[in-house]
Amino acid sequence: MAIDSLYSINGFRDGVQKLLRVYEWRNKTYNHDYIENMSDKDFAIFCRDILFGYDFPKD
Repeated sequence: MAIDSLYSINGFRDGVQKLLRVYEWRNKTYNHDYIENMSDKDFAIFCRDILFGYDFPKD
């Protein structure tokens, strides 16, 4: 199972990034390397606008 490959998570962002890799999440604009190199603010906006919707805070 994919969740078994998450042997250690070092915070929310790390967990989200690992899940995106494990499930081979794809988007026409964003690849894994681009997401992992985003600033924390840009990552929060990405989570809000692309992944989780407007219930997720961007600040």
